[in-house]
Amino acid sequence: MIRRGLRIAGATLLALAAVAGAGVGLFVWRLAQGPIALDAAVPLLERELTPPDGQFRIDIDGLVLAWVDDDERGSRVDLRALRVRALNAEGATLAEVPEMGVGFSVPALLTAHLRPTRMELIHPRVTILRDQGDRYGFDLAPAAADTPATANAAADQDESGTPVAEDLLGALRRPPDAAEPFGLLRSVAITGAELRLVDRVSGVTWRASRADIALARGAAGIVGNGRLTLDLGDREAPVEATLHHWTGDGSTSLSLGVANLEPAALARLIPDAVPLAALRAPVDGRLDVTLDAAFHPTRAGADLSVGSGHVALPALRPAPFALAGATLRARADIAARTVSVEGLSLALDEPGGRLALT
Repeated sequence: MIRRGLRIAGATLLALAAVAGAGVGLFVWRLAQGPIALDAAVPLLERELTPPDGQFRIDIDGLVLAWVDDDERGSRVDLRALRVRALNAEGATLAEVPEMGVGFSVPALLTAHLRPTRMELIHPRVTILRDQGDRYGFDLAPAAADTPATANAAADQDESGTPVAEDLLGALRRPPDAAEPFGLLRSVAITGAELRLVDRVSGVTWRASRADIALARGAAGIVGNGRLTLDLGDREAPVEATLHHWTGDGSTSLSLGVANLEPAALARLIPDAVPLAALRAPVDGRLDVTLDAAFHPTRAGADLSVGSGHVALPALRPAPFALAGATLRARADIAARTVSVEGLSLALDEPGGRLALT
């Protein structure tokens, strides 16, 4: 009798496993055919992501479950919101993201709330703004204003940035709070963005044709890293960055790794950097900058190597110098207006042979 019961139980478990396996297989097969629409959940997600103060409301065109191939994190099933917009009271677009991946807190789900813990903004247009008052803001506005109201809203926030971006960054700076729409957010990723830095003070606009940025809540603030391709007109330069933003004093430590960066190309973009036009040679290395709470630089460091090229110094001689290579290690205290050079080497190829200076 006992043996018969065990056989029945074993057969039942095998049958359930087979049914579950078939169900999983069918689910995977269906995802492979294309995203699964979950539009019935859109109104709930819009309501949960809209802040209670009514500063803006969220509008989502669609919600799908999709199979995503990621080189860094591997293949996975992801929930994607399509054309996510933040609208003001007049219906004008304050911010827009073509696609957004999102993950939710399980404990919050058990209380019937959708609280994002992870957000991935896919192919957005991101603008970092420096206004005439030397203040910085972040903008996620669409590339073109399609209505007069949207154009007016974009003009209003052009000097200050969008409240949506500020809310996301603010959520990472503050302690977790399940009562807020973004209160449980742990990480924000920006993938394949078009990035601009608009400096109203100098009139300079920097562009990166592609930027990938990852920000996460850390023990004492925000930690992040990023990769971008800087557009220098006739060439592109890859830049890798890491940052730590400290919530206590509001300071930020930023480290930039550059490769194949030609200073002469920078001189064409920055009016105050005209002297850099003298150096036509690739630069590799690292730049470290400390920013205060207003994002003004207070300290800087450089560890750079310069490849072969030319240096034009007309005051010394009409013909440019043939540069074989150079290295520089230096630190600057911007507040104290001091610079210390820790290491410097220079090699020039002259008609009589190579001239080396250290």
